[in-house]
Amino acid sequence: KVALLKIEENILWNDVKKYVKYLTPKRREKCERYIDERKKIISLFTELLIRKEAGNGREVIFRYNKYGKPYLDDPKGIYFSVSHSNNYIAYVQDNEEIGIDIEYMEDFNKSIVDMFFSEKERKMIKECDNEDCYRIWTKKEAYLKMRGTGFNKNSFSEDITGCREYKDIVSRVIENYMISVCSSKKVENLEIIGYNISDIIPIN
Repeated sequence: KVALLKIEENILWNDVKKYVKYLTPKRREKCERYIDERKKIISLFTELLIRKEAGNGREVIFRYNKYGKPYLDDPKGIYFSVSHSNNYIAYVQDNEEIGIDIEYMEDFNKSIVDMFFSEKERKMIKECDNEDCYRIWTKKEAYLKMRGTGFNKNSFSEDITGCREYKDIVSRVIENYMISVCSSKKVENLEIIGYNISDIIPIN
């Protein structure tokens, strides 16, 4: 199940900053450090979405690996991944490692492939249409997030197409967004649950 939260463009920071009190200290500091209002709003609602899905609305406690990937220290036994693009935040969780990526599909900039992809992946992208370019991109991000490293200088040129999990990565287009989910176990289909911000605001 993918939780997909829409953040309307007309939402202002002054409308939602009162909910900062529900954030963990590290997220609150990160949120308030942003100058751009939209980034503040996305940061705020990213944790509130995690809180709703993983904690059933209750406070959650995080720990982080050496690459900065967050894990839940409380409640235990839940692995999650979160991604955002334009007006949407996408979230997925499981009892095993999992990764998600969402990207708004504009004209794919194929000039960047030499920076982020292996030779085999570059060849695939150069032969693809726009939608499939984003499918390859989000699959790679979802896999690297599932593994816990994310994009970094050591993974940019790594070829993931031969990895055991790659063939089981599931992708789906919603509106003009590509979503890919990679799990350590086979995912048959992506169920999308749509939320508005009023659905995830804590009630206490």
